[in-house]
Amino acid sequence: MATQTEHSISSKIPSFLFRITESLRQPASVSLESILSAAEDDRLHTYLAERYTIYYDKNWQAHLQLCRDLVEAGYLKAEFDEHSDGTPIFISKNARITIAGRKYLKNLRNNRPLRRFLIWTAIYLSGILSAWIVRTLLQ
Repeated sequence: MATQTEHSISSKIPSFLFRITESLRQPASVSLESILSAAEDDRLHTYLAERYTIYYDKNWQAHLQLCRDLVEAGYLKAEFDEHSDGTPIFISKNARITIAGRKYLKNLRNNRPLRRFLIWTAIYLSGILSAWIVRTLLQ
């Protein structure tokens, strides 16, 4: 239940800003890099627990499938707790990264600066192009 002060403050915030701040409070999405990083820090079980919904949720199943794919590729060592129908429910607490997983994670981290550079270059070039289009249309 919101207090009077919380309600008066939140009513002054435009709704789109409220939605943005709420989305920032959500946990970051799960990716290969985030899973391997969590496994490298021996906190994969905790990392996934923070993002747990319910075992039959499609997003949760996608997270577990990503982990299972990493196990099959040899990047993780882990076992899965399964439902009676074979659907994975959760990953074991002793999940860990392998040597191959460390090499793959290092490769992912090394490629990140290039990806950022390409994205910012594309944004910059699209800005120049849109400015040129506006300029030619206004002449």
